Amino acid sequence: MVVKYPINSHTQPLCLYTLTIAPPGEKKSGVLKEFKRPVEKFQKAYNNAHALDFAEYTSKIELLEKWRSVAIKKGDEITLKDCDKDLLALKQNPIYPVTFSLDDVTPESLANEI
Repeated sequence: MVVKYPINSHTQPLCLYTLTIAPPGEKKSGVLKEFKRPVEKFQKAYNNAHALDFAEYTSKIELLEKWRSVAIKKGDEITLKDCDKDLLALKQNPIYPVTFSLDDVTPESLANEI
């Protein structure tokens, strides 16, 4: 008998919260640094490999926003609608560099990362 599981499209990010408790001088920082090294290496490689994609996405958004502001000033409704449609399509699938690790996060700094 073969058991078939339903296709599950639900995904959830993996979050690992760490708390290191040890007396001073026990090399906590060095151990944590080694623990994070593979993650940071992958993050750097991924962001470097996709740097052109990130730049292209940002420049497309900026260009469409400029065209949109010009269309508003000229009263060109057709161009304005086209720009809005293209902006909406681009913003539905944003492309940003990845960040897998944060240290000493405050609410303000976390808001900048999201």
